[in-house]
Amino acid sequence: MKERIVGKDMVHEFSSTSEFIAAAGPLSRADGSNWYSGESKERSVALATEGNPALVAGALELAEKIHCEIETSRQEWTPAPYGAYPIVPEYLMGSPTPMRCLSDVDSDRAPVRLFVDLTSSTTCSESDLRARGYAVAALVEVMSRTRPVELRYVIAIGCRDSSARIVTVRAGITPVTAALTCHHLSSSGFTRGLGHGWINRMVLNGISNDINWAWKVSGNNPAYAVKMRAILGLGDLDIFIRGAYGTERLGVEWVQRQLDELREKLEI
Repeated sequence: MKERIVGKDMVHEFSSTSEFIAAAGPLSRADGSNWYSGESKERSVALATEGNPALVAGALELAEKIHCEIETSRQEWTPAPYGAYPIVPEYLMGSPTPMRCLSDVDSDRAPVRLFVDLTSSTTCSESDLRARGYAVAALVEVMSRTRPVELRYVIAIGCRDSSARIVTVRAGITPVTAALTCHHLSSSGFTRGLGHGWINRMVLNGISNDINWAWKVSGNNPAYAVKMRAILGLGDLDIFIRGAYGTERLGVEWVQRQLDELREKLEI
């Protein structure tokens, strides 16, 4: 785990979910209540490690309703034994592929980085978080069909001095295990239990019982996303999905909008 200090804020970067679970599991606050998706401490750690296959069908059902046209291949003139035109010097040298043919080749561009803020407001119910998890998992699934996706989780807590303690977890580059991804994206046992438990004990020394939004700026405020993107060092093509606020429901229209915005960025 790496740590960075940005002004009054501190960022803790875990290189994998297994590293994060090993550190946060013993400090989990999950107690079986609805606040933690009904997960006990032991159950929370087990699901975070093994995933929840029961959630996959819901995400895939949503993904099938999404239309995506993000290209990952391009056409180039490549050497061939036959084609549209010859390269005379190669022909004279006896090359077996003196012609040029227009072929589809895989893009060598880097994966799209998707940062998902798992922080949620107290008004978000278990069903709200489950629906949001399905939508984000569907987004990952659809994007990964046409372009590699590097998935990262973000968990944040605001401190009394209006600073923030932020955890990032690198979940990996697609394909990733759907059962794990769906659980991590929809379980408050993962976020509130493991994430907040680790921050509260390791960073705040157990002295803070208040769970506030970072910088005391609610997650639906545009300023929250702007500041988070800056602190995490996100580029123009990186996607940041803000935390869950209120009782908003994310569905097909939301996923489609994210994909359309990404396609516009890639075409610039």
